[in-house]
Amino acid sequence: MDNQLPLRLREDEQLELVASLEDGVVMVTTERLAVQLGARTVLEVEVEGVRRVELSVEHDVPATFSVVPYDPLRLPQVLTVPDSRLDDMLALLGTLGRRLRHTA
Repeated sequence: MDNQLPLRLREDEQLELVASLEDGVVMVTTERLAVQLGARTVLEVEVEGVRRVELSVEHDVPATFSVVPYDPLRLPQVLTVPDSRLDDMLALLGTLGRRLRHTA
């Protein structure tokens, strides 16, 4: 499975959640968040470097997941969340959200 992940895990780093979305993959480890589009990692950031995450669900519009890093040189990412992946995304958002709230 590691060769399918957006990034190689560091020593003592553990994979927490992976959500495969319509246009990419989002991965949360014990230390980082990564977004992969196709074969390219477009965002790799320490959890402490994540400013905001959002899941937007509207009537008759595909859901979207967005992640905004603190570093302005790292581009925010917005991915489409298919209905079949909402539960996976909610689990990822809950885990990441709790960690962001407790990061000093």
